[in-house]
Amino acid sequence: MIKEYFANLFTKEVQEIDEGILYDVDRKVTQDMNQILLAPFTKEVATNALFSIGDLKAPGMDGLHTVFFKRF
Repeated sequence: MIKEYFANLFTKEVQEIDEGILYDVDRKVTQDMNQILLAPFTKEVATNALFSIGDLKAPGMDGLHTVFFKRF
């Protein structure tokens, strides 16, 4: 019974979103912060971010370390 409960808990798709729940959550991102997050980024910004990460830091979901992307 427990196994079935958790299997269903993490596999069901949400049919309706209860908007009322969000009213109880304090906002942490301001409008100004959101505008910065939504702004287009340049190749230079992406390159700087990539090269600021250590070569053998945790691999992404594809299993490749950052050194791969730095070289290719």
